[in-house]
Order: sequence, then structure tokens, then C-alpha cells
Amino acid sequence: MSVSRTIGKIDTILSYVGGLFSLLFTGIAFFLGSYSEYKYELYVAESMLTVDEKGKRIRESDLGFVTYILYKVYDWLDTFGIAPKCLTKLSDMH
Repeated sequence: MSVSRTIGKIDTILSYVGGLFSLLFTGIAFFLGSYSEYKYELYVAESMLTVDEKGKRIRESDLGFVTYILYKVYDWLDTFGIAPKCLTKLSDMH
């Protein structure tokens, strides 16, 4: 005679899925919160700073979401000292 418990197995699976979703949403919230912070800082800088060394005006719209992702990768690489210097736009942002 063998007994099979399915309630405990389903409960365990649902708890794993819930934990994965909460981890995923926490990561996304951290990432988007950081993006919003950068956009706000550029918005304030746009009203206070007029021109950089090359004669270009600083604008909030210069930081799109894809540019932000590339900048964060560049920033992480620069933390370890391996950021490529050929990416001048990202280097200037940094």
C-alpha cells in the first residue's frame, strides 16, 4: 500500500513560484527606480546647466531607456576598471 500526497507538492510549487515572482518584481522595481532618479537629476541639471565643454546643451531626453541600460553596463564595467574607452558618449556621461 502506498500513499501519495499531492497537496503538499502543489503547495511547495506555488511557494517557489511566488518567491521567484517577488524576486523578479523587486529587481525590476529597483532598476526602474534608479532610472527615474537619473531622469530627475537630468531634468534638474537641464534647468540649471546651460552648456557643456563641447557647446552642447544637457537635456533630459538624451537619456533614453536603452541608453540607460548601456550606461549601467558601462558603469558596472568601470567599477572593475575594464570599461571600454572607445564609447565616448557613455564615457562623457560617466
